[in-house]
Amino acid sequence: MHELVHAYLLNLYLKDELVSTSSDYEDLLNAFITFYDNMVQDTFNTLDNEWHNAMNDFVDKIGETIYAYAQENNIENVDLEYCKNLAWGTMHGNEILSESEQDNAENIIITEQNNTEYAPSYLVKGTPCE
Repeated sequence: MHELVHAYLLNLYLKDELVSTSSDYEDLLNAFITFYDNMVQDTFNTLDNEWHNAMNDFVDKIGETIYAYAQENNIENVDLEYCKNLAWGTMHGNEILSESEQDNAENIIITEQNNTEYAPSYLVKGTPCE
């Protein structure tokens, strides 16, 4: 779902509808323009940061979708907050969460991606995909 949001925002930019969708995307629009004018690592890093900052609008919905999936598939000991942390865990280095909130979210995503307890406070909730 994370990558779908990237695609959605890129599509809005390419159709020249990004800022008309939300004035909050002004910084993202400027980052897109700067990157496409000068495709180097620095402008990509700025674009990537702004992309993830814009995803703040979508994290709750992504978390709710993960939670609905967990409920439908009888994954135990999962609550909505855990699922929102999974969504946040994919957005490294964003400017929205505090450092401790980001660390917590990243530890949860590492636990689930590796299907291994990262620390005693980060227990695996799902089962490995085959």
